[in-house]
Amino acid sequence: MSSGLDAGNETAEAAAHGGRTAAVTAAGSAAGTGTDGPGSTGAYAQAYARSIADPEGFWLEAASLVDWDTAPRQGLDDSAAPLYRWFPDGMLNTSYNALDRHVDAGRRGHCPHL
Repeated sequence: MSSGLDAGNETAEAAAHGGRTAAVTAAGSAAGTGTDGPGSTGAYAQAYARSIADPEGFWLEAASLVDWDTAPRQGLDDSAAPLYRWFPDGMLNTSYNALDRHVDAGRRGHCPHL
């Protein structure tokens, strides 16, 4: 099965293995962000490559950035496709993640960014 993203997969795959291709280098140069730091084209290419190579691990790692009452062990349940469930075995409190965790982290008195 082919998609419009297939052409980008070669570049992303090369980035995932530590190699930089001309396309990634050119994109970084054109955007003025040729480094691999946060927000750079190189960092994006690496994240994209990981999301393709290991989608389950990628999304579970992303899920670890919020506070869970019960941390998920599964990223995506596709057993009833085309109906999908993200983090089906996890449980979180969205209100806590939106507000309370920031107060707990010492941001009490700061205006929330809602």
